Amino acid sequence: MRLKKFNPFVLLFMVVGVLALTGCSQEPSPPARDNNPASSQASQRHSMVYDIQRILELDPVKIRIVNVGVVRLDESRAKEKGQIALGLEIANTGDQEVRYFPEQITISNSSGKILLPDVTISEEMSGTYPPQRVMRGFIIFPLGEKTPEEFNHLTIKFPAAVDQANQPLGNGLKIDLDLKKVETAG
Repeated sequence: MRLKKFNPFVLLFMVVGVLALTGCSQEPSPPARDNNPASSQASQRHSMVYDIQRILELDPVKIRIVNVGVVRLDESRAKEKGQIALGLEIANTGDQEVRYFPEQITISNSSGKILLPDVTISEEMSGTYPPQRVMRGFIIFPLGEKTPEEFNHLTIKFPAAVDQANQPLGNGLKIDLDLKKVETAG
């Protein structure tokens, strides 16, 4: 089964849209008066989308990491400093129904800081996958007090798919991504 090409800009627009919506729920703070253009640019939101296009085999599930988006939030308006969005395509390539739960994916950096996804702002991709079903979406990982620069090297752990009795269908998978060595989308 061939997975279709996913436009990385769709993920970027979805992430920016979600961030705009979540940022609007807070009372805006008055803008700081700073005539230095360098310091005002540093406090603005910044994002990078890395084109990954890597296929992982978790038989009977195939996962394609389409891209990774790293977003810096305006620190004066948010309690967290940024987010990582993992753009995925998940396909059941087997002939039996399976269950897969991408909200169990974890990301860690080189210092061991583990990030868990925020299911309230991620796309719903969990549940039952009939044979040949493909789901596309993104999982968002808030960085909390960590900065996006602390996540240039990622270790991503993917859980195994399970059968209808919640028994694992194989092993999970752990991969390493060095974002400094990956091309940006666009």
